[in-house]
Amino acid sequence: MSDNPMLSNFLVCLLLLLSALIFLWTKGMTPGAELFPRIMAGGLALFGIVELILSIMGMSSTEKVSIDNTEKALIRKSAMYMGAFFLVVLGFLFAFPLIGFEISAVLFMVVAMMLLGGKSALRKWPIAILVPALLFIVFRAGLDVRLPSIIFSN
Repeated sequence: MSDNPMLSNFLVCLLLLLSALIFLWTKGMTPGAELFPRIMAGGLALFGIVELILSIMGMSSTEKVSIDNTEKALIRKSAMYMGAFFLVVLGFLFAFPLIGFEISAVLFMVVAMMLLGGKSALRKWPIAILVPALLFIVFRAGLDVRLPSIIFSN
């Protein structure tokens, strides 16, 4: 998490609060629609509780863990990649209703592959087309779920 244990504990508590709020926000949904968000919130809450317990147990010990400059640089680089990926996810969420699932999912997959795998991941560009196409087929044809779309709208 963070070098500062108090900040880490605060963030975990916010995660637990968000998990509880998801259960409240999905209260009026049908049983099928509420299942996925509640499973995700329950998993996040479970991991948050474990992290909080481990953090509190670690705070009581008197030994101090030192982090050298190489590890700090690695932590900073990881945080930058996580922040960039978070921005890509937000971009996908905003683009999804505007330009449709097909285009936004392909763009998301290409950018995510570049972020996670570098330029070598671009050699696998067909995956960025095949995965959204498969999801489109499953949701649109198999489950008859309407996805926001510009190209293939009815």
